Parts: sequence; C-alpha cells; structure tokens
Amino acid sequence: MSQFTAKVLVCDDSLLIRKQLTDFLAQFGTYELFQATRGDEALKVFEETRPDIVFLDIVMPELDGLECLKLMKKIHPGVKVVMLSSLGTKENLRTALDLGAVDFIQKPWKKDQLTQILARLKG
Repeated sequence: MSQFTAKVLVCDDSLLIRKQLTDFLAQFGTYELFQATRGDEALKVFEETRPDIVFLDIVMPELDGLECLKLMKKIHPGVKVVMLSSLGTKENLRTALDLGAVDFIQKPWKKDQLTQILARLKG
C-alpha cells in the first residue's frame, strides 16, 4: 500500500467506529488524525485544523452530518467529505452528494471500499 499523508477528521458518535476507521487510515500514512463525537464538535475541530479529508457520520447528536457537511463546505469548499451511515437510504445519499460529499459509505464497510475511496482521494 502506498503512503498518503493528509489531515483527516473522523466524526462518529461511536467510539468503535472511530477506532476502526483511524486504525485503518493509519496504515495509509494519514498521520494527522483528528476525531470528534458530535457534529458541533466536528465543526469546531474542522475550523481549528482545516483537514483535507473528513469522514462524517450522518446521524449524530447536536448537529447532524448533513447539516455539518453544509457548514463545512461553506467554510472550506475544497474539503473532501466522505459520509458514513448505517441508514444508507437513497435520499441520504442524494442529499449528501448534492451538498458536496465526494463519497458515501454504508456501515459496516468493507476494507476494500475504504482502500478504493482513499485511492480516489489521493489522485
């Protein structure tokens, strides 16, 4: 696997999901990893760190992922946001892509899905 260094923010209210995703990302050389548990916290971390890539859960307390995505794209239009959800409805997918998400992963994901997404983001 080739190494890819970038600032990455992982936002999910599940500790297990954050751990699995950050452990996987570390294999790709994405050493600057930031985490958040809620949408409002993610927005604060986003403003402070200006990550290149964000993995953002849709269903979260305080501020949902779709609203958070909207605000992140206003702050930094070039950020690459990958939405995460266990509720992979076509409506959520369409809304996320319309708001500027670059991809959408339904939980639980497969490692090859993440590998393909990281390869696309790198290119």
